[in-house]
Amino acid sequence: MTSKWRRLTDRLAGKTEPEPLWTDGVPDHIDVPIREWLDEVLRHFGMATPVAVRLKLPSKILKNRDPDAVLASLDDPKNPMLRLEVIDATLGCVQQALQGASWQRDSVSYRHPE
Repeated sequence: MTSKWRRLTDRLAGKTEPEPLWTDGVPDHIDVPIREWLDEVLRHFGMATPVAVRLKLPSKILKNRDPDAVLASLDDPKNPMLRLEVIDATLGCVQQALQGASWQRDSVSYRHPE
């Protein structure tokens, strides 16, 4: 017999289903690993500029000494989905880069080489 793992306190309280793992935004318990992963991906693929442009983020982010770190830790209490938007945009940009698209700094989008 196999069952899904549940927290001890939930089992002791008689709960049969685990609490949802995800809510709006990045949960605090995975904030640091997500930030570290995102910073590494942004640096490795050089994606700070395309991500910031794609999301129409303020230019002060790219003017910062370390835009990758700023993007990776970007947080807005009024917009809990912002970090997820950065993650989503980063994954989209990386996917396009891996498919051979090249980032054009004078453009807002990727263009495939001709």
